[in-house]
Amino acid sequence: MKKPLKYNIAGNLQDEIKLRQLAYSHADTIGDPDTKRAYLASIDDMFSFSQKKSMREKYIVPFFGLLGLIAIAIFAWFVPNPSRYQTGVFWVILSIFAAGCAAAIPGFLEVKYKGFIRATGAIGVFILMFFGVPKVMNASNDIENPHLKLYVVPTDSTNSQVIDVDFEQNSSKPIAEFATKQLSNYYGKTITTSDYTCYRKSDGKIYTNEMCRNINEHEVLLISNDLIIKFNDKRHAYISIIGKFE
Repeated sequence: MKKPLKYNIAGNLQDEIKLRQLAYSHADTIGDPDTKRAYLASIDDMFSFSQKKSMREKYIVPFFGLLGLIAIAIFAWFVPNPSRYQTGVFWVILSIFAAGCAAAIPGFLEVKYKGFIRATGAIGVFILMFFGVPKVMNASNDIENPHLKLYVVPTDSTNSQVIDVDFEQNSSKPIAEFATKQLSNYYGKTITTSDYTCYRKSDGKIYTNEMCRNINEHEVLLISNDLIIKFNDKRHAYISIIGKFE
């Protein structure tokens, strides 16, 4: 009996048809009926496995790649100001998932990097992503521990002062609550949001439930509520007092 042929079945439908025809023509040379049936069954099993493998490569790998990209987008929403370490981890994961998505895109890609790395296909996409870090990634988060500047105006406005505190920029704590907590630590007594109104220094927007992680400006104006009642309203108090810090 002749040895069964070995087939490379990575191809399109036309390739599969040709290979099946070749396999069946080879089966005609087998005289023993039982051997012939076993051989034909093995051919069917081989193509069935190939089709299942093709389905996995076509749908499952890209699905997990897309799922990973969605996960990264969610992380970016909840951690808008990641540390250098977090940025590096996110970028590696993003590169891997991007390569998974690229596996479903037809075509050919060849990547060469600095003359000693050469890759194609999904691996090429990973290399392109991993080593092609944009400048904005390198320039981001140069300050590992950003500071929040508090412009504090107590009831006696002549005692106004500026306080620098470490800022928990990825915290889900409201900025007004965080700022008054820092005042409590600084003055050594309990201070809450009922004692001070928290403004964005640049334009006088009053912070209420805005979270630290959503704050882009790191300057906050805190005015004592006992002082605010001396003005017509909170906006009038801001306009009258902000000039002290200009």
